[in-house]
Amino acid sequence: MKAFLAKDKLGSKAKTITIEQIKKDMQGVIDKIFYLDSSNANKDVLTLINELKKDFSVNFSEVRYRSGDEDYVYQLHLIN
Repeated sequence: MKAFLAKDKLGSKAKTITIEQIKKDMQGVIDKIFYLDSSNANKDVLTLINELKKDFSVNFSEVRYRSGDEDYVYQLHLIN
């Protein structure tokens, strides 16, 4: 399964990440925060969270950075 990471610049293209890459990034660390782009389908994000809950403690939230309806990112905090 793939998910889009949040863009770091306004005009940039969103990078993708897989569950395997997330698990690899979590090796040897206590916790890590991933920011996912709002273009990810809600169903896909929930599937990703359920898969990650098998191996990690997961804290998930929506972070709004402006008052518009589409101005948000998903914050995914994983803890070993």
